[in-house]
Amino acid sequence: MSQTSTPPEAASSATVAGAAPPGPSLGPYAQLWRWLMHPVELLEECSRVHGDCFALRFPDSPPVVVVSSPNDVQRVFRAPPGQLLSGNQSVQMLVGENSLLMLDGPAHTQHRQILQPTLHGPNLEQYLETIREVTLRVLASWPVGRVFALHPEMQRITLEVILRTIFGLSDPAEIHSMGDRLTRFLSLMGKPIMRFPLFRLNLGPLTSWGRAMRLEAEINRQLYRQIEETRRDGSAGRADVLARLIRASDASGTPFSDLELRDEMMTLLVAGQETTAIALAWTVHRLLAHPEVHQQVIAEHRRVLGSGRVTLEKLRELPYTMAVIDETLRLNPVFPLVVRWVAQPLELSRHEIPAGWFVAPCTYLAHRRPESFAEPLAFRPERFLAGRPDTSQYFPFGGGSHICIGPSFANFEMKTVLAEMLSRFSLEPGNRGEIKIVRRGFTFVPSNGLPVRVGRRPEA
Repeated sequence: MSQTSTPPEAASSATVAGAAPPGPSLGPYAQLWRWLMHPVELLEECSRVHGDCFALRFPDSPPVVVVSSPNDVQRVFRAPPGQLLSGNQSVQMLVGENSLLMLDGPAHTQHRQILQPTLHGPNLEQYLETIREVTLRVLASWPVGRVFALHPEMQRITLEVILRTIFGLSDPAEIHSMGDRLTRFLSLMGKPIMRFPLFRLNLGPLTSWGRAMRLEAEINRQLYRQIEETRRDGSAGRADVLARLIRASDASGTPFSDLELRDEMMTLLVAGQETTAIALAWTVHRLLAHPEVHQQVIAEHRRVLGSGRVTLEKLRELPYTMAVIDETLRLNPVFPLVVRWVAQPLELSRHEIPAGWFVAPCTYLAHRRPESFAEPLAFRPERFLAGRPDTSQYFPFGGGSHICIGPSFANFEMKTVLAEMLSRFSLEPGNRGEIKIVRRGFTFVPSNGLPVRVGRRPEA
């Protein structure tokens, strides 16, 4: 299978034909610092001052044109093949060049056609018992009556689910070691200083980069060992995604190489577990802030699920719960930007964006437009019961040919976790402080890990 296309370095010197989109007057380093430390404030200020289309400029990087109007978002997501390419170069150091996030053209199409079916349809039924088992084990360890951070607990659930269903791990020691290494690796790589090449110094344990590189090497050894054992022992009868990929091949009959398997597994391990954990944490935050919505979700669970076992069919009969998740991702998208690299000039808001620049539909701004959503700052799940907005207005999982392949799996997992959690525990905020949006790596997460206090429900 072919490799990814990488934007040429010379592209960063491209010039604008005509007026460039406006942007902050700060220098590139000051803009980068604000983007890393105060991203929400920067986005809101730029939108207020410069409108729907503005350019951010960071050191050693082409400008990033941020757009939020439905017309511009639609132009990006519906651009002809070859005009816009994957803009995920900044995550290549996490997932590798053979990742679906990095590929374009025929290679991207081939990988997508093989990967997508493993996370949809009948396959979800085979993952349900694993999700329930992991969720119940984590819930059983919660300190009733004491304040604790919810986000790390959601990470415990989603990480083990991914390791079991995606990678096929079953040995508790292997799951613990891989989970611990991944958690520490992502924590190190999510530090703002990692955005600066100056700080990527491998001085062993003396530097964050050195510790991250050692963890990546350990993770790779464990990944390749699991790939080798799965190939040697046979994948027949196994339902995990790794086994399915080893059995698969592209249109020419060529199977995935070990390197391609490693990169795609790393993509699913990194992206699949963290994004779902963040979305779950934000959903609980919204339920705690809106008791009336919280009660409606509990009432729907009791009516549909009762005291019986959670099943795939019953999960599909939870429209209000799904609307709550949708509305949460509207106001609290996990990723603030969906980045694409401009291979051929693109016209946006009367500006011609030259080849070599980046364009980035902004979920945070687009989801809060009054033209798209009445009372955009109000939390109203009912708005999603009548149908989903156009993908140019609402795109928490991205859009276009590079749209996320895993929303069905993520929504299925979130509804399962919420159903098990809310049937057993009452929840209340763990402190009186305001929960703010903070940056962690490429994502927006709730501050302080979202402190909560839980109590057991009498009927649980």
